[in-house]
Amino acid sequence: SRELRRALASVRAQPMTDLDVLVVDDASEENLEAVVVGLGDSRFRHERLSVKANANVARNRGLELARGDFIAMLDSDDEWLPHHLESRLAALRDLGCDGVFGGFRTDDDPPTVYASRPFRPGETMANYLFSDGRAVTPSHVYRAAAAREIRWDESLRRHQDLDFSIRFADRFRFLPCPDVTCVVHRR
Repeated sequence: SRELRRALASVRAQPMTDLDVLVVDDASEENLEAVVVGLGDSRFRHERLSVKANANVARNRGLELARGDFIAMLDSDDEWLPHHLESRLAALRDLGCDGVFGGFRTDDDPPTVYASRPFRPGETMANYLFSDGRAVTPSHVYRAAAAREIRWDESLRRHQDLDFSIRFADRFRFLPCPDVTCVVHRR
């Protein structure tokens, strides 16, 4: 898959080398394992679900199998900019929180840039997201233990990112970062 290759290339472009990258294949008809193995990179693993489910099932399987202390999400049709992981992990450390999210740009010509704004005093995550706040999944990085406590609601077919973000923020400190570190592809 051209999209998956682009996404994985963006992961490989991260300056950090201590990565455990898990590609969870939602019973795709494409041979995604060949794409992952073809990278020749021992940091990349492939896990295929035996039955087509949905993104939430795949994300939860990734949470279960992840080996690191932090979880960063990336869908196969999106990509990270080269400073994504360093920026987000520094923000987690500097803010002393359990998760961070931030801005993104689109692949439109010209690109549209969406920066994440700070929370307003007393604002909940639900109010943030249903107003002008942004927290797209490819911008998320969490402490693994916290993400495993929340998990993705596997019954949802739409708006699962909103649901997860609201439930995560209700239980843990989940804070915005202003920098743009990922690209969301619309085409």
